[in-house]
Amino acid sequence: SSGTDALLLALMALGVGEHDEVVTSPFSWVSSAEVIAFLGAKVVFVDINPETYLVEPEAVKAAVTPKTKAVIPVSIFGQMADVVGIQDAVGKRILGEIEPKLPFSHGLRQFSFSHARLFSNIAFYAGASIPVIEDGAQSFGARRGELFSCSSSVIGTTSFFPTKPLACCGDGGAVFTSDGTIAATIRSLRVHGKDGVTKLFSSVGMNARLDTMQAAILLVKLKHLDSMLEKRILAAQRYAKLLEDVEGVKAPVVTPSAKHAYAVYTIR
Repeated sequence: SSGTDALLLALMALGVGEHDEVVTSPFSWVSSAEVIAFLGAKVVFVDINPETYLVEPEAVKAAVTPKTKAVIPVSIFGQMADVVGIQDAVGKRILGEIEPKLPFSHGLRQFSFSHARLFSNIAFYAGASIPVIEDGAQSFGARRGELFSCSSSVIGTTSFFPTKPLACCGDGGAVFTSDGTIAATIRSLRVHGKDGVTKLFSSVGMNARLDTMQAAILLVKLKHLDSMLEKRILAAQRYAKLLEDVEGVKAPVVTPSAKHAYAVYTIR
């Protein structure tokens, strides 16, 4: 039902709670830290790279303790964080090919969409001591090398708020995972803890279903995501050209081999 709920569900599915620590960025919307505190866990901030505004793998690794339960790198403003590098820094990584069937749910029915361009390189992790949850609220459609945002860690989340690259006309969000157990847990938690097999309410969950109308809007807009992103990139290139000779103004720095979604064009 929102990007915030997507993050909260991801942490709940991993069993995050009191006495746990979750590492994240201090340079983000409040939700990235709020959901950690909401579950009673400790927020551990890692400073960002001042050029890209992203957290770096070595800084994350230095913040890990025996109490660390998860890491939430934030793909801020539309640029994907080094999710794979962070997972490598905190746990063993195993890449594999999976069938890209990711559930996209709302109040009346459940359907799957396959956007092969986004999900052809989904990574899954076995034996990782600390799972990584990418906060891709602003970066749906962005990529780093050949890996796309929301598809390169054990869990990825995004937001469909009207200001985002793929936007509905109200609140909306999604959780992406290649782990069947996590997926089943999140499906249950988002509908009050209802078990998908027994139909019993076997755990304490929440009402986090995506509204049917918002889902219908997203289905149409998803078809135009590529063209919308290209227009954002062209506008960003235009801004950069106009600002290059303006003293004291620094345009966004894009990581080499990355595709920026430009949810926000931020200067400093």
